[in-house]
Amino acid sequence: EIVSNVNNGNITLTKEYKNANAATTSQAETFTFVINSSTDKNTTTLPSGGLEVSTSNALTAGGTTVAAGAVSEGTATVAVGTNGLGISQPGIYYYTVTEKSGGKQGVSYDTRALDMKVTAGYAHDSDTSLTYWVALSRTVNGEVKKADNKFENTYSAGTLSVTKNIVGLQG
Repeated sequence: EIVSNVNNGNITLTKEYKNANAATTSQAETFTFVINSSTDKNTTTLPSGGLEVSTSNALTAGGTTVAAGAVSEGTATVAVGTNGLGISQPGIYYYTVTEKSGGKQGVSYDTRALDMKVTAGYAHDSDTSLTYWVALSRTVNGEVKKADNKFENTYSAGTLSVTKNIVGLQG
């Protein structure tokens, strides 16, 4: 599936953050995605450990009590060209996009990898600038399926009951 949100050589990744329990307070969090080269005949220059991009805005109510089922969304923009993924010549490039765990208590982080195929070329014979086409997919139960650009997290903090039993004559 060709992603329609490739705009001016940029790809937008979306983070969906759900609150599972009513009347709970979640922490604000900035989510980070890691992009690594996959099997690739064309090389791009990515930093050691992959290219990290973060959501442009902190997600969740951040210290505010929110209703169960409330959803926050944030986005991260990834440049495809030389200032981002390093694509500067025509070709087909393969990447894997994952979410970096933020380690916050009560948050389930999305462990599903997103496979990204970028085709770079000239849309018209007279073009001097590359155009990028991006296809996204995920492998589910061994089967490759079309995918959107969304990663999902859930914040679920349960209730805690504290009791104290006092026994003996000095109670």
